[in-house]
Amino acid sequence: MGHTVSVLFLYRNEQRLEFQLYAEFLRLMGIYVCEKAVDEDERTALGLRDSDFTSMYQIEGSLNVASDEEKINKLNELKESLTWDADFLSCYETLRNKFIAYDLFRAGTVLQYFRVKDRLVGDAGRNFENAADELARIIKEEPEKHWEKNRYMRYANLYCKYKANYAQYLCDEPMIYYVDKLKNQGMLLTEEFEDFSNAWVLLGLVCKPASEYFVETIEIFYKAVSIIGNKPYVSSVYYWLGSCLESSEGITQNAKAYYKKAYDILRKYRNVYKVAMPYMQKNEWNTALRYFLECLAILEKKRGFMDPLEQEYYFKVSVQVCYCYMQLLDYHSAYLYVSQALRLRREIEGLHEEKDFFDKLYGKDAQEYRELTLKRMKPDQAEYYEDLIKKELGLETGV
Repeated sequence: MGHTVSVLFLYRNEQRLEFQLYAEFLRLMGIYVCEKAVDEDERTALGLRDSDFTSMYQIEGSLNVASDEEKINKLNELKESLTWDADFLSCYETLRNKFIAYDLFRAGTVLQYFRVKDRLVGDAGRNFENAADELARIIKEEPEKHWEKNRYMRYANLYCKYKANYAQYLCDEPMIYYVDKLKNQGMLLTEEFEDFSNAWVLLGLVCKPASEYFVETIEIFYKAVSIIGNKPYVSSVYYWLGSCLESSEGITQNAKAYYKKAYDILRKYRNVYKVAMPYMQKNEWNTALRYFLECLAILEKKRGFMDPLEQEYYFKVSVQVCYCYMQLLDYHSAYLYVSQALRLRREIEGLHEEKDFFDKLYGKDAQEYRELTLKRMKPDQAEYYEDLIKKELGLETGV
């Protein structure tokens, strides 16, 4: 059979940690991952057709994150349940063991959810650095296993180096691995495995933080798009194209076009948000409001067990909706949404409903991650809007 390219996971919202385990492991190996909640009847509308994926897997049960044994058993179940190619099977046990030993599950979630300068982010980067160095050693010292010919093993080594550098970038620290050397490593990977589209995506991400590689990064992402074609996971590549242009030029027409392309392919909340913001900046309140409300509708389905990044978006989009309604002089609606934003923050702060994700994923360290989330959900602007609205409505204010 051909190489394993992508997996579509179906799950219920409360099973999201098990999905995240599978997602982080398969991303390590360069396999595209998409997700769909089984209680939503929108898979086709979102562009997630079963035929677009190498495999589909419905998650059953739940995951005890604190148990390495259970994580190993879950990964083994995934391996046994689906059909994989020979390269995957030959390196599976080695990569699984390193994934567990260096706690890349937690480290991966930290770098996904917390894109800020913080000690916890730096610690996650060091996990990836240690894993990268260990994989490089294995590839070099076990020639009899021909790891240099295994696309997944080679990809995993480069992926860990990229993640280690990405953590340094977030923390405003020098890169651990020289970008030009990683670029060369990535180019060799793409040359030797020409159909490996995710290797092109990874190469683009490796180069993206380095401004001197701006033009090459765009060209690399274009190459990835040309190989992926119309598969739904190409949406992320269009998003990164938009992000590249935005970081270099601001929200230009080209950046907006890429974000819109990502949105048209896959209605992820971050794609919707990026489409909404230019309308907000142009004071086109009704159009911005339409997209922001669409973004909130997607996030609302995760309510009660949102991850930290979803919580951050839910908070800031609710505040943006409030502001749009204020500009439209609809103070009653504005009050509903600013209250919604502040209520979410209180739930996390007061250890109510929205704390469960932290407790189940981070265990005894949950409070540190809650505090980091709260730091990103600054209440000052929302509280200021709340006071203005209360004055307009003749309600008591906090002043």
